[in-house]
Amino acid sequence: MGLFDLFKAKPIKFESKCLISGPDYLNGNFRNIPDELYNRFRGSENDYTWTRQLISPSGNSKFKIRYYGDRNKNLILPLKELPQNIVAISSETNEELILFDGAKHGYNAVFWQEFPKEAHNRNTQIEYNIGSESEFEIVILVRYSLDLKEQFDEDFEKDGFVENNRNEKVGKEAYLNGYDSISIFAFPKEGKKVEILSEETA
Repeated sequence: MGLFDLFKAKPIKFESKCLISGPDYLNGNFRNIPDELYNRFRGSENDYTWTRQLISPSGNSKFKIRYYGDRNKNLILPLKELPQNIVAISSETNEELILFDGAKHGYNAVFWQEFPKEAHNRNTQIEYNIGSESEFEIVILVRYSLDLKEQFDEDFEKDGFVENNRNEKVGKEAYLNGYDSISIFAFPKEGKKVEILSEETA
């Protein structure tokens, strides 16, 4: 081992620590973050913070991103009082995955808030670019509420369902999709991660 090897930064190994299995609507289209990507991410995970890399059903990890919303620098924001709608399209197969629909996902949308009819017709036609790049690897980070989980589990065990504030009966997937906040990071081929969504949903 040479002298300079002593000063090389050791890779940070990703360890799954979250007690929650992640958003139900992603349908298992995710994997633990590979070490090489995690070294660029430098994030963290704890009991109620879930972090994974997006993959397509065929196993592809490169995506184009299209969205409905406004954009301020790199962040995708609500537009005309309607929430964001963001999808990822596999670069290899054109398979489409929902990353975040603010009218369906997050605590307020699942348990509380009602949206106008226009919220169901938000076309995701705008392609997301960073400079000249439009193909990315994607990491999703969601945070859950322990207090909500305890109340949710108690109600679910008592009735077999939970009733939200719109008088709808919802199942266990509601807690998984009713997270407190979500962040989405895009990784260009070169350069640092770019946060494209940072949304408090509770």
